[in-house]
Amino acid sequence: MDPRENQEAVPVMCWYNALFLYEADKAKVDPEKKIKEVYDQFREQYKVPENFPLRNFGLTMMLAYGLLVYPKEFLENKICWQRFGFKTKKCFEFVVDKTGAQNKTTQFVIGMRNAIAHANVRYLAGVPLDCKDGCEFWSVDLCTKSVNFKVKTSEKCFLEFLTEIGHFVINDIILPGYRQDIDRA
Repeated sequence: MDPRENQEAVPVMCWYNALFLYEADKAKVDPEKKIKEVYDQFREQYKVPENFPLRNFGLTMMLAYGLLVYPKEFLENKICWQRFGFKTKKCFEFVVDKTGAQNKTTQFVIGMRNAIAHANVRYLAGVPLDCKDGCEFWSVDLCTKSVNFKVKTSEKCFLEFLTEIGHFVINDIILPGYRQDIDRA
């Protein structure tokens, strides 16, 4: 099975990625062990297909969830999206925008967060990372049940967006508060 074959493969990819990280963490007790040995042992132990790439769309979605969905639950009132530079905006093609997301960064982030949280994500398997139609994200208005936000981008550009979000959320929002908590302790 090609691990990029279908949407149902994303949870499998997430699971294998997590298992590999746990195995790699356990392997650090043996400093002589090479990463290839850890990877081969992991594949054999869990019957992972030989062509399974560790950098895959499941890992991308884990990152997206960790940066966009999870933080909303405890950071919603602390994030000032007007300060977010959003240099990667040009990488997104707006297909549907009934929320004003093209002009309001907050609305764009909410649309992306909702798409990821509700698995309203489509990616094309086997296309180059820079394929413009490689990823599609949409959000649905719960009252009208119609799509109110939809964008397309490449997986490469989506990763660049996540990098930009990560720098902002982690460096500008979470770490300063975290450091203050440590200083007070």
